[in-house]
Amino acid sequence: MIHNTSFGFCTRVQNPLTKRPSTNSSSETGPLTSGRHALVQALFVLIFSASCSTVPPQDNAPPPSTPRVAETSNPPYDQKQLAIARLMEQAHQAMDDQLLTEPEDQSALFFYRAILQIDPNHQGAREGIHQIVERYLTWALEAIDDLAFTKASLWLERAALADPKAPAIFTVAERLALKRSLSRRTIVLPEWVTSTTDLPNHDSATQRAVNSFFQDIAISIREQGATIVIYSRSDEEGRWIYQSVNQYMPQRLRATLELDRPTRIDLIFSTPPSTSE
Repeated sequence: MIHNTSFGFCTRVQNPLTKRPSTNSSSETGPLTSGRHALVQALFVLIFSASCSTVPPQDNAPPPSTPRVAETSNPPYDQKQLAIARLMEQAHQAMDDQLLTEPEDQSALFFYRAILQIDPNHQGAREGIHQIVERYLTWALEAIDDLAFTKASLWLERAALADPKAPAIFTVAERLALKRSLSRRTIVLPEWVTSTTDLPNHDSATQRAVNSFFQDIAISIREQGATIVIYSRSDEEGRWIYQSVNQYMPQRLRATLELDRPTRIDLIFSTPPSTSE
């Protein structure tokens, strides 16, 4: 091997500086020749010292191993959390936009349920669905107080869609049923009444008949302590009906306006109406 020969050679080379030159050689060469000879010897020693001090590589030594860094991240887990974070952001935006259950694939309920498919125990998604139910029930109670039973039923259906097992839904449904059980009288407005919405307010036979029609309704409301729901073909018509009745009331009339046909007024009584009506 080359390395063994080199090392063997280095062990056989004697350091020229360890042998002092004899007096005879010095006198024969003279000072100039002796100085040059010493310089050559010094360079020779430096060259071989450097080569002999270098440790030759070992032929059978394995290559240096690269230390492996312990894996501290979990890519699937990170992707899962990233997906949940994005869905939560979309759900919050849908809540702000009042898109609670519709449209189906862009609603807050859709995004919360998508989160629960990834993590069935995700508390944020569960709380979000609870908030959807609470918001619908709040709207349902307001509609019940306004005697807007159709709207109240709609909000209850939406709440049950989000969480059919929510106990509060049954409580609000019972309240709606109780309100619906109140006595109701429906007065359909005849065409000769609704056709006068744009007539000038002057003392004419038609106007007097229309005024008498609404005055009778106001009397029934006062006597029975009723509240009313006005169903009209347009908002403008509904406001006209309300004003026509309200002008005969001692205090501002409480009423709910809804768009529907035919044009009519529902009187809701807390006690059965008198038989004289």
